[in-house]
Amino acid sequence: MASLIITTVGTMTTLHSPTRARTALLTVAASTAALLTAPLPQAVADPCTTYQAAAHADRARLRALGQNPSGSNSLSSGSSDAYDAAAEWPEDVRDSGQLSAGRNSPPWLRGKPGQLPVLRGHTEALHLLTGPGSPQRTHERFGIGGTDLGISFTDARGRMYFAFGDTMRCGGDLGWRSNVLLRTTDNNPADGIDDLQAWAPGGFRDSGYAGQFIPSLKDPGVEHTTIPTAGIAIGDTLYVDYMSVRSWGQPGEWVTNYAATMASTDGGTTWHRVEDSLRPNTTVGTPYGVGRHRGRAGEERTQQSALVARDGYVYRYSTPSGRAGDAILARFPEAQFPREDAAEFFVNGTWEATTPDRASAVFDAPVSEMSVTFNEHLQQYTAMYYSHGGMVLRMARHPQGPWSAPRVVVDEGTIPDLYGAFQLPSVDGNHLYFVATTWSNYNVMVMRTDLQQLYATPDPQARTRMAVPKSQGAATYNPRVDDGLSVERWVSYADDGTPSDVADYPGADTRSTHAQ
Repeated sequence: MASLIITTVGTMTTLHSPTRARTALLTVAASTAALLTAPLPQAVADPCTTYQAAAHADRARLRALGQNPSGSNSLSSGSSDAYDAAAEWPEDVRDSGQLSAGRNSPPWLRGKPGQLPVLRGHTEALHLLTGPGSPQRTHERFGIGGTDLGISFTDARGRMYFAFGDTMRCGGDLGWRSNVLLRTTDNNPADGIDDLQAWAPGGFRDSGYAGQFIPSLKDPGVEHTTIPTAGIAIGDTLYVDYMSVRSWGQPGEWVTNYAATMASTDGGTTWHRVEDSLRPNTTVGTPYGVGRHRGRAGEERTQQSALVARDGYVYRYSTPSGRAGDAILARFPEAQFPREDAAEFFVNGTWEATTPDRASAVFDAPVSEMSVTFNEHLQQYTAMYYSHGGMVLRMARHPQGPWSAPRVVVDEGTIPDLYGAFQLPSVDGNHLYFVATTWSNYNVMVMRTDLQQLYATPDPQARTRMAVPKSQGAATYNPRVDDGLSVERWVSYADDGTPSDVADYPGADTRSTHAQ
């Protein structure tokens, strides 16, 4: 199939075929939309069929929300679910000083891992990247039984990295790590992602317990966790942007202490915080971890990021903590990234060396955590984020826009608790690959969208303004008015490695109250 060319003029997006006149609009007949097959075969998983956190779900939830009834934010050392990260490591690693000593509870988990949706339409879930049922058996190889995000970037040698958020192993005390990092030489996600290695103190390993590469205090109300939000490689240096989460609130709400950038100059073996990248949340009276750094006006708008390098600049899209803010844009000369004093912000159509409070919104609120890449095949910037009840895709010729109108890729009526949508490097011009997470299964799955089908599916503008999407099972549900998808069934690979239908997928009524 010929690659697509997608042209954006203002907010109108048109699809073209390079073998035809550029003004010839591609259409895809509805009759060509085939039922997507079940996801790829998964590896046999051992008995991690439910998360052990269920035994302490209520207490863990209260701690995650900072509402400990005992009046203490920490578990006592004698508590049955106390977490000691060092207990998982050999003695030589325990003494390395790279482990968090926190003993607070990990995020609240519900549901069962190893499940994938089978969708009809333009988008499909290909396979699990993490957890029980994943082809790479990350729960066995790396102690990654549950995790989220999977922010992707590629280094100069062509290796692809995945930065994950709060991570647990199967069983026992859960082995909570605030973040972990995987990498691979396999850049084709279509047939499974092989050759994974996990970071641990001392470097990447083919097997062994995955370590936490960004320090985390794990003290609710001070620093609950540290979550990656973006990654990029500039020359031989790797960068991962992250936020220090002070406290979780209601779903979609949290408070940060600051955002900053971690760097590695030795291929990811060691990491350090770039002090000149520090952006305190100026709405917090005394944010943890910033020392005497006072911050600049508006740095609360730069707490979550998406990074893309192009034409000698690193472009950073930023949002406040939570999922209700707008997105602003800064750029840095590559040689000066990530120094905040080198940033120029996009203000009223021009670039200015100013403070982030003056920056114009390039995406109007509400914008969730987001992903922006430059698609070499399409020769366009592509942005994905969650807004108004669905994951949306937008495109532009220039980093500042104008951006196409939001196109709903997957909405909550199809997958009630989906979040993330971090793009992978493009494989071809016809498909968009990304990773996403569901709260109920709390693992990362690789998804693929056929852009021809997506842009041939009616998507009324009214859909993007709906505050509450229609339920998939409701009598009034019409997938052609929403995301153009329908759920055929959910399948589980977590028992014996072969797909089995899931009759009791929890859906929206079991979404976690953890706010990530």
